[in-house]
Amino acid sequence: SPMPFGNTTPDIEQIARSASEEIEHLIRQKRRNPSLPISGLVIGGAGTGKTHMLTRILRKIRKHSWSVIFVTVRAFTNPKKVMQELWSEIIVSMNKVHSDGRSQFDVVIQGMIDSYYEKRENDGFSNIESIDRKIYLKRDMPDINRTFLKCLILYSEADDEGTKYEITEWLREGLDDEDSERLGLPLRDIYSMEEAECESTAKNFITSLGIVLSYSHVPMIICFDEIDSIRDNTLITAWGDAVGFIMNHIEGILPLCFIKWETWDIFRHILN
Repeated sequence: SPMPFGNTTPDIEQIARSASEEIEHLIRQKRRNPSLPISGLVIGGAGTGKTHMLTRILRKIRKHSWSVIFVTVRAFTNPKKVMQELWSEIIVSMNKVHSDGRSQFDVVIQGMIDSYYEKRENDGFSNIESIDRKIYLKRDMPDINRTFLKCLILYSEADDEGTKYEITEWLREGLDDEDSERLGLPLRDIYSMEEAECESTAKNFITSLGIVLSYSHVPMIICFDEIDSIRDNTLITAWGDAVGFIMNHIEGILPLCFIKWETWDIFRHILN
């Protein structure tokens, strides 16, 4: 089955129905309690409908305009840059269309703004537009990376899709000096950074994204699909550590892992 985004293959509801219903149950749990440390493991033989099931879930999200962000990630390549590779794939998926012509990034931003207005109304503000949004968002989310939050605010205020794309590209891998300065952001270039710094920044951004997802009541599912090609033990361990970190330390994100039986038999002896 082709990957979910752009897949026009008709759905066959009988395929993996019970598994997809269980996944929807996990999504509802994550929406009700963003800090709940849960994940999903889907094991099946080749051709049993694992990737087909992902397309079904994405179509339901789009059809019903669910406030759920859908991310797909395939095999990693560098055990020392797993978080950066994951972060890059998250941004790529967030730029995809969610529903009603909006990108998934737009859905997160709208959720953040809606929650902001709700909190200010609960605070008793009669003229919400007169207060500085940046100050109160920082107060609402004290642990968020300040530059990451600045990017979200810039995105919410952008008038054109080109500027929005540049902001997400800065987050994904950086921009040149001129474009960064024009946006009012510091120089960022992952290709000139040390691996440890690159990983640390990516982990910080993913953690900050989780804070925003929890604040916005918009859960994200990260579907690790077709990772069966990973055979290096160090890379398998690094991938497992990344999944464990997301499950246990990041709010609002639900990791789902899709693996063949024979691959899981190898992975389970290596993973923590």
